[in-house]
Amino acid sequence: MGRIMKKMVMMILSIYFALNVYAQENISAKVVEVTNYKEVVSKIQYPKYCKEQGIEGKVIVSLKIDQSGNLISHEFVSFPCVDMKEVVKNALSGFTFNPAVNQHGQTVASQITLPITFELSI
Repeated sequence: MGRIMKKMVMMILSIYFALNVYAQENISAKVVEVTNYKEVVSKIQYPKYCKEQGIEGKVIVSLKIDQSGNLISHEFVSFPCVDMKEVVKNALSGFTFNPAVNQHGQTVASQITLPITFELSI
């Protein structure tokens, strides 16, 4: 009788774990999403000094987003010109975010790195 009981317990546990893995595979985590990136970036003016000096490049900024999708802090990782950094800093308040979602479907605080490219055109 003990062997039959052990087999049943093992079978029940196997089914439980199989269903649990299946359920977790169907709930996918999502990273934070910038909902209006192109719109905000299109409004950033190329700094006059940088343009006159022929300075191009990427401003890379790391953003911390809370579980409600609000920007709570930022840190500039790199920038080719201080004036480019300033225009991006001024534009940060215009971005809107969908918060990250964990594998359980709950919104969570997260971090995202945004590149903003400045290119001169002929």
